[in-house]
Amino acid sequence: MNKQILRLIDLLYVIVLGVYIVAGVPFAPFHGDESMQIYMSRDFTIAFLDGRLGDLVTQPPYEIDSDAHLRLINGTVNRYTIGAAWRLAGYTANDLPPRPGWDWGLNYQQNVETNHRSGEGALNAARLPSAVFTALSVGIVFLLGSRLGGRPTAYIAAAIYALNPAILLNGRRALQEGSMLFFGLLTILVAVWMSRRDRKPIWSWGMLIGAGALTLASKHSGVVFVAGALGWLGISAAIRQMKPLTPPRPLPEFRERKKKPPRLLKSRLTPRPPLRKEERGRFGGWWSLLGR
Repeated sequence: MNKQILRLIDLLYVIVLGVYIVAGVPFAPFHGDESMQIYMSRDFTIAFLDGRLGDLVTQPPYEIDSDAHLRLINGTVNRYTIGAAWRLAGYTANDLPPRPGWDWGLNYQQNVETNHRSGEGALNAARLPSAVFTALSVGIVFLLGSRLGGRPTAYIAAAIYALNPAILLNGRRALQEGSMLFFGLLTILVAVWMSRRDRKPIWSWGMLIGAGALTLASKHSGVVFVAGALGWLGISAAIRQMKPLTPPRPLPEFRERKKKPPRLLKSRLTPRPPLRKEERGRFGGWWSLLGR
């Protein structure tokens, strides 16, 4: 089959899985942390609309559930992308839930009555960035599978990843997992690509650092992806250093010659045919000593 057709099939396969992830956003059950992430998206308004960057600086004391405390314990990427999505959907800072987003001291109904839970439209708009990041990460899993095991591995890995219940649930919510998975897997992919090259271009190091930084900015536990990428590069470099120590293989020509059986020299001691009677007379009695 033509390579272009195969690539088109690969692309359609990844798109179908990504659409499946995004299409299920309205059906994901609500989690209280989503309200917290939505509340924190007000930083987008403070930074980009109001221009009050100084208000984003965190300083002690860090009271529980204060803005400074929430910025320390949570990532950055998700709340800014939620703020951008809300802005595009027509919502403003006035539509945000009150601090800290979800009041765990109240029950569900009391949180709804006090506007700590956003409406369905606002909630789905806030969920969209994380769902898009999760859908895009399916393509990265496909590329990793194709790099490490070929096309069959890529198809199986992408399907297992995209249909995993835990990934579907948290990736469709307005949480930090979507951006962490995307940038974390991107960091791994860049590391795999770099490990297969003797000379690594400068831009690849920049991409590795950028993807790793965005992984940590998405969620603190993304350090696992960064450590995995650096470990992959370190192990691959160590293996490359060990390769020259192995004894070199013999050249193909030498192996072929070695396999060939040695030529048998024609024996020069092959007995001559018996002499005729007239020839025997020339040698006289000496011939009788030879038993002829």
